[in-house]
Amino acid sequence: MGKLRKGRKNQRGRLNPVAKKMGSNASKQEIKDETLRQNKIVPLIGKLSSSAPNDRSVALSAITVLAEDERMRKILLKERLVPTVMEQTLNDSNEELVVESFGLLRNLTIEEGYEVAKFLWRSNIWASIESGLTKIENSLKFMQSEPKGIDKKITHMLFDFIENVLSLIVLIASCSDDLYESIYSKIGRVVNLVIDALNWNIAKLRTVKLFNSLLDFIYEFASDSAEFITSLADMPSFSLPKLLEAVQLPAHKNNNLGKIYVQGIYFHFLEVKGDETTTKDNACAHLLKATFDTVTSIDINNVKTCLSTADNAHEPIQKPKPDEKLEDIDVPFGGESAEKINARSDLQAIDISIDLFTSICEYLALNESEIQEQTSLNESLINLFLDVAHPSYMHLLTFDQENDEILQLTSKLLIAYNNMCWLFLSMDAIPTAWYSKIPELWEAAEKVAKTENLEYQRLTLNIFWALTKSVGPEVKDKVSLEDVKGLLTKCNLLTSSMGEAKELDLSSLEYVLSAIGFLGSIAQVIGNTEITSEVSQLLVVLIRHFAASQNNMKEAKAIEIPIECLNLLYDIFGDASYEYDLPVFVQQNYLQKLEELEPIVKSCYKHIDKNKNPELKLRAEEAWTNLGRFIQYKKSERQ
Repeated sequence: MGKLRKGRKNQRGRLNPVAKKMGSNASKQEIKDETLRQNKIVPLIGKLSSSAPNDRSVALSAITVLAEDERMRKILLKERLVPTVMEQTLNDSNEELVVESFGLLRNLTIEEGYEVAKFLWRSNIWASIESGLTKIENSLKFMQSEPKGIDKKITHMLFDFIENVLSLIVLIASCSDDLYESIYSKIGRVVNLVIDALNWNIAKLRTVKLFNSLLDFIYEFASDSAEFITSLADMPSFSLPKLLEAVQLPAHKNNNLGKIYVQGIYFHFLEVKGDETTTKDNACAHLLKATFDTVTSIDINNVKTCLSTADNAHEPIQKPKPDEKLEDIDVPFGGESAEKINARSDLQAIDISIDLFTSICEYLALNESEIQEQTSLNESLINLFLDVAHPSYMHLLTFDQENDEILQLTSKLLIAYNNMCWLFLSMDAIPTAWYSKIPELWEAAEKVAKTENLEYQRLTLNIFWALTKSVGPEVKDKVSLEDVKGLLTKCNLLTSSMGEAKELDLSSLEYVLSAIGFLGSIAQVIGNTEITSEVSQLLVVLIRHFAASQNNMKEAKAIEIPIECLNLLYDIFGDASYEYDLPVFVQQNYLQKLEELEPIVKSCYKHIDKNKNPELKLRAEEAWTNLGRFIQYKKSERQ
């Protein structure tokens, strides 16, 4: 009988009977993950249920750090991390554990989004939130009545608790419309607490971090709900003027994020309630100036340096040298440095300011007094757009692209530029000075478009679309036949791949929509019959494909494609005098093609549910009605 070698144990006896069995074909990574799961993850999660408070605390802290890594987080979630936290530590008798638990759930919701948020809501997270709110309310009342009665550690823990709870509420609400409605129906108590805490901080700033977390809550809900703004305006305890004054105080000198939050809240009030003290243009001009004054003071090179510097949280603890003096620094163990925290805050300020700018462009493009009329901007606003916004955003876009997108602002900057371009198009006259800026923007957008990122390509196409409508025939200096054929090929490939996969990809649909908008605009002005012919053929192909129910699968974004294609064809062939009308529309028999499309378009329109998509239904009906009229018009045009 063989003997076990000394020092070795029976491996079979160490196997977890419920562990995932690793076959002979298991990859090294799978084996490594399974070992990690058994030896580290499972024991850690098990300690959350320990009777020893210290074990629970150490385990929760370790899990919070591990969850920052995507691979670790996936393994943790598979081991029922979220339900375990909700059952064991979220309602712990140790207040510090409760605070950390809310922080962990917040972080998981940030990273995993809807799935975690949905699970939390279905698991009645609101009961724990209500319990937390009670503790916060009682603590704030005590602190307000006995300001020196609580030591600093407990005070800061309370502030962290408030931030974690409010952030979690906002994150869950932002994950879906259903979750938003569910949260919104219950936030009355939360709003009262936020306003109370905010007023307490206005009177005397406790911490910038707490102040900003309170503003973040108001800003997020104000961004999504006119009803929220109306309710807030009716609250005697809330004062927007006091907020605007507060962030100008010396205590907020370096609080760029807080200033942007307040400016954002003011804008959403302006949208809903207006400002009786000034005009729409002047209000927006003042707001934009304040916003750019704030964010242009931020040193993005310093932000880059701080964010590029690795923390030593994951490094082994080093024994101090005999002659080394230990310093007391105000940074949590294993946490980020104060410099990195400030850099993140400044970057968030820039990020939100771009969102704000984008919304202001959209707001200004709408002429509320005469919906059908074009808008006009005063000189102050135009100068801000051209002399402040454009160079600032061009600098940020270039910086982000040249530094491996460390700021992660490229997408938002492209959207902001898109809205500004279309704002100028909505004006009764495009500002003359804008034309001198277009070449620089076109060149920058072209560089971004060369990346493999489909979303960036789509966003740049939207910009090219707007710029093409601005410069007209001059676009021929920017666009070649090769460029057009490349776009045509890509649209066909994306359409074909969706057909083969028998499922629709939203990003591909959005790309096709942007591409046809740009191509359709080019076809009208480029002065190249071959390009106009190629584009027109694509539009017909896309109408035939996406108007069919089996291809659009009743997806709104897919149905938008034939609608947009039809409208573009009406524009392209709107007059027989166009030089390409005879060789393309007439000689290529487009009249017959359109007549063949008419029943397909009608069927597409009829299948749209007017209850689910009322606006889309109206647009489809208009496109179909216009198709019949257009056919009759083209029949009689050359008679």
